[in-house]
Amino acid sequence: MPEDLQIIAPRREQHFDAILDLTAKCFSYSGYWGWTARAPKYFDDCIYDWQASRIGLVGGQVVTHFGVWDHQVRIGRGRVRVAGIGAVATHGEFRKRGLVLETARDCLAGLAPAGYDLTALSGIPKFYHKLGYVQGWPAENWSAQVDDLPAATTPVALRKFRPAHREELARLYNRQNAEMTGTAVRPTFLQCRNPWEGYLWRDGRGAVAGYVIVGETPEKLQHFDSAGDAADVLDALRRIAHRKRHKTVELIALHRRSELARALRRCDCRAESHYQASGGAMVRTVNLRSTLAKITDELARRLAKSPLAKWRGELLISDPREKVVLRVDRGEVALADQAVGRVEHAIRGGEEIARLLLGSAEPAEVAEPGGIRTRGAGRELLEALFPPQQPMLSRWDYY
Repeated sequence: MPEDLQIIAPRREQHFDAILDLTAKCFSYSGYWGWTARAPKYFDDCIYDWQASRIGLVGGQVVTHFGVWDHQVRIGRGRVRVAGIGAVATHGEFRKRGLVLETARDCLAGLAPAGYDLTALSGIPKFYHKLGYVQGWPAENWSAQVDDLPAATTPVALRKFRPAHREELARLYNRQNAEMTGTAVRPTFLQCRNPWEGYLWRDGRGAVAGYVIVGETPEKLQHFDSAGDAADVLDALRRIAHRKRHKTVELIALHRRSELARALRRCDCRAESHYQASGGAMVRTVNLRSTLAKITDELARRLAKSPLAKWRGELLISDPREKVVLRVDRGEVALADQAVGRVEHAIRGGEEIARLLLGSAEPAEVAEPGGIRTRGAGRELLEALFPPQQPMLSRWDYY
C-alpha cells in the first residue's frame, strides 16, 4: 500500500461528484452520462451510509470507493442490520496495487462500531472471499411462456404508475414478506434507478391491493418486484406481456418461499439457479453477538417446533471473531454472559457461520464442507436452530 493512500469516510458536499465520476467510469454499462443521470438515485435520498462507506485518496484524488447501503433484513421474523456493499471501484491508473482491499478492510473494521450485524454484497468472481465473504444464495431466474400463465377469473384493472417508493406499496410488500429470510424491510431506495414500469390495482375500497414492477428486453418481459395476490400478479404479467407482444416472462430474484413462486410452480415454468463459490451474492458476519441477540425469538420458535423443544443447556456459537453463548431453557433462547470455562455444547466455525445464520442451505450442507465443528448436542441444535431458509433479496433493494 502506498504511504500516501488516505482512507476516510466520504463527505457528501466534498466528494459526491468525484465518487460519481469514479463509479461512472468503472460501471457505466449504459454510458458515462447514462450512469451519472441515474447514480444520484443510487447514492442520494436512499440508504447509502456516508459515515460507514470509505474512499481512498491519493494526493487528494478519490481513487477507490467501497460503499455501504444500510438495510434492515429479515431472518425469519427477526430483523438484522446489514451493510450492503456496492459501487466498489478503483481508478484505472491505480489498479492491481491492493488499494481497494485496504479501503475495504478499513470499512469492514468500522462496521461493528457503526452498529451493523452482517454485511452482504453481489460481487465479481474470485475476489471477495479475500475479505471473508462466503456464498449467500444463488442467482435465480424463473421463466414461463406467457400463454402458460393462468388468466384471472375476475381480472383486476391495471393502472400504470412511475416506479418510486410509495408508503402504501411498502406496507403491502412488508406485510407479504414478513417472514421471508433475506428480504429487506422497506423503505430502502426511494427512487427507481432503472428504466422500469409499474402497474398497480386497487380493491373495492380504493386501497392498493397489488402491484408489479417490470422491465423488458427485445425477447421477454422481466419481473423485478411485486406484491399482492399471486393469481392477480401472474394475470397482470400475462396481460402486460401480451400488450407488449412478448412470448416469455422472466422473474428475476424471486423468493422460492413466496406465494408467487408457489403459484408459478403450479404452472409450466423453468427455474434456474446459478451457484458461485466466490462471487454473486455473498455474506459475512460483522457482529455475531448482536445478530444472535436480534433473532433469539426466531430461534425459540424454530426450537419449539423441533424434537429439542424441551432441551436445556448452554450452546457456544463462534465465528472467526467472536464466541457467543446461548442459554436454552425448554424452548426459550437468550444470550448468556461469555463462558468462563468450557461449554459442553458448541457450534464452532469460520466464515461459513454467516451462511448458517441466513439458512443459505441445509445445515449439513453448510457445516461439513465449511469446516463447522460441533460438540455435545451441537449437531442436533444445528439442525433445529438453522434450517434452510432459501434467502433472497428483491432487485428493487439491490445495492
